[in-house]
Amino acid sequence: MSELYLEKSFRVLLYDEEEDYEAFIGELKALMHTGPTTHGFNNLGVAYWELGQKEEAFAYFGKALALDRQNAVTYLNLAALHEQLHEFKQAESDYNQAVTFDVHNPYTLRSRAYFYKKRGQLEKALQDFQRAVELVPDFQPTIEERDNLVKLLKGPKQ
Repeated sequence: MSELYLEKSFRVLLYDEEEDYEAFIGELKALMHTGPTTHGFNNLGVAYWELGQKEEAFAYFGKALALDRQNAVTYLNLAALHEQLHEFKQAESDYNQAVTFDVHNPYTLRSRAYFYKKRGQLEKALQDFQRAVELVPDFQPTIEERDNLVKLLKGPKQ
């Protein structure tokens, strides 16, 4: 296993089988005996979440934040997990934390924008999509999302 998983936090892992996740967890835990990292804990949380073990995921995301309260990726993971569990107030709080600590990352802004859009908070979604477009002006999916929201908020032409 690469030490990359100790050095960078991920949103997803791309394994096909439960056994692959279990092997990943075992190998990452072994690597972390040399010293735990916020990224290692985050990535263990992702692995457990993808296995459907949400309580374990929460525990490891908490350990990640205990080491680095500004790990925006962990906040994004927590936000998505809370959203999946229909805990929308906590999800919004976690998205806000992620943006606070990674305000210049268009991915972070788009993540919160999609959350707002799904929740019907279209003005807030538009603000985040607009800021993401300002950061990366040629990313077409964000431009399309922003433009669609502008049209929707203007309403039908009279």
